[in-house]
Amino acid sequence: MFMSKKKVVGTGGELLMHQLVAQGVEYAFTNTGSAEAGFFDAFLTVPQVQPILLLAESLVVSAADGYAKTSGKAAFVNVHLAAGSRQGSGQLQNAYFDGSPMVVTAALRDNGSFGDHNTLGASAGFSQMGAVEDITKKRWEVTDARGIPMATRRAFKEALTMPTGPVYIAYSSQAL
Repeated sequence: MFMSKKKVVGTGGELLMHQLVAQGVEYAFTNTGSAEAGFFDAFLTVPQVQPILLLAESLVVSAADGYAKTSGKAAFVNVHLAAGSRQGSGQLQNAYFDGSPMVVTAALRDNGSFGDHNTLGASAGFSQMGAVEDITKKRWEVTDARGIPMATRRAFKEALTMPTGPVYIAYSSQAL
């Protein structure tokens, strides 16, 4: 059987946003951060997803958790880098134990080239995946924009598969 290959076109942020639309996402629960600039730019070119901006990751994850519980849909969450992943982890733990379907994303910076004092990023040797390992069903790192659509599709499928629960994707800043 012959399978045609569809060419993937757009910035990483646009590819992510188009995949959110394909998954039926109406709202993106987020706070702002420069590492995710490509994601935020995509709200202008793919306006079907409404951003819900909150001031801190704990609020972002809590609001998304409430949305998932009341709507029955998987919530989409974006937090800022490793620091944001850690800051929202208390609420992510609640969502994990409640089985709330959520796709939680954060930008990933190359922690090997910035030294030990990368503000808001990870220290050398820190594992961003490890920070959420015991409070998510699955985790992925995406370092190339071409991998964003497939990883995002898989994440939504996993979040909604019984037992439901949050999954985590770290997209490299360069990919977004």
